[in-house]
Amino acid sequence: MRVMLATLALSIISAGTLAAEEQPYQIEPVTTLCKAAANPANPANYRSSELSSFQHLVAGSHGWVYRSKTDFIEDFRHSKRYQGLARFNDALSRRGIRLVVMYYPTRGLINPSDAPDSEFNAEAAKYSYLAKLKKLREVGVLIPHFEDLLDAQNADRPLYFKRDIHWTPDGSRAVAFEVAKAIRNSVSLDPNTHSNVVITKQGRYSGTNSIASAIKQLCNQQYAPEYVQGYGYEVQSNDTSDKSAQVVLIGGGFTALADLNFIGFLQNELSAPVEDFTQVSGGLLGGWSAYLKSEAMTHSPPKVIVWEVPPYYPLDDDKAFAQLTPMLDGGCSNKRTVARTTFNQYDYNTGSISAYLGNSVESKSLRNLILELDVAAPDVEEVGFKAWYSDGQVRSSSLQHSRSLNGASQFVFELSGNLLTPSGHLIALELTQVNGQSAARFKRANRRAQMSVKVCSRGR
Repeated sequence: MRVMLATLALSIISAGTLAAEEQPYQIEPVTTLCKAAANPANPANYRSSELSSFQHLVAGSHGWVYRSKTDFIEDFRHSKRYQGLARFNDALSRRGIRLVVMYYPTRGLINPSDAPDSEFNAEAAKYSYLAKLKKLREVGVLIPHFEDLLDAQNADRPLYFKRDIHWTPDGSRAVAFEVAKAIRNSVSLDPNTHSNVVITKQGRYSGTNSIASAIKQLCNQQYAPEYVQGYGYEVQSNDTSDKSAQVVLIGGGFTALADLNFIGFLQNELSAPVEDFTQVSGGLLGGWSAYLKSEAMTHSPPKVIVWEVPPYYPLDDDKAFAQLTPMLDGGCSNKRTVARTTFNQYDYNTGSISAYLGNSVESKSLRNLILELDVAAPDVEEVGFKAWYSDGQVRSSSLQHSRSLNGASQFVFELSGNLLTPSGHLIALELTQVNGQSAARFKRANRRAQMSVKVCSRGR
């Protein structure tokens, strides 16, 4: 009887083991996306603020999902001249600051093998990207040798997540290595500011799953989280009593997300402290406004500024640099104010509000003007305006703030691009939109929010 019980128990254990082996936990991979996500003929599906940056999603092989608009860029727009970037770089150089531009490869360039051939011409994209890096170097900015990353994709240590827009922590380490190498080869950092930073393992990390979340909204298809090794860092020693860093980091989510540990990897590679002015969801200008107004920049400018620039920003749009260059110059601080007025002339047919400058700037060159446009309301992110000139010409433009500027409402800018071509002098500004609605409607909703503009001149 005792033998029979033992045999029965062994049979039950064996059966349970066999069942466990035959029925492992499996997640069936999604090989196709629903029409709502994959059909580019329905852009309305991506119209919400949450989904607008994901249009349109394309399923690749081995669980990869791409954003066609940003991951499948084949033409990186090589301008003959990057005038705005060149002017900004020259202004930094005059202050003894070297600008490093992190124009890193797209997800499609890093992993073209899983992208559908019908959606992405990888060879054309690579040729265009390499030409863009060469062109940017001709401007004089320091571009890390990101060419080496194009052949570095490794299945065991992937540089990008399959279903997240960001690079993995291992990708973050690889990019930091190239940035640090470029700095070491071009800039002599003070050895007295040596800092010993040790990289630590921080368990598993699954990214933000941003693309997977978009698929969930569009298709109600659920992907499993993609786990990779996470990292952190510890500062073991800092041999300098000088608190000012020689290297400053400015950028958005790729460099700001703590779990990606970019600043830890960069400090480890440089053996030097790095001052962090990154902002999650900061966009192209993320961090610049806070840094250029900080005491760190005013009293102890660094030797190097590292600027993370996502590759879907072409860098030939002078509007960004029309804000950055005068911000670097302190805006209207220590400059002669030639005009100051409020927006108080309403046009109810167009919903705009105008501010007239009259003849106050008649003798001033358009290229010497700096403007400070203030909207005294929190969370103003974007304004649209028209510039009116004495020769009858009217030119339109817009300005954007980063969402992370915590309610900043001042837009410092200069006239650039098409705003500089009229032969007459500036006589008025017409504020057409604020945060995507008409200026008049915004004013009605924010009655106490005064809107004003100050104009100052670099010259006499």
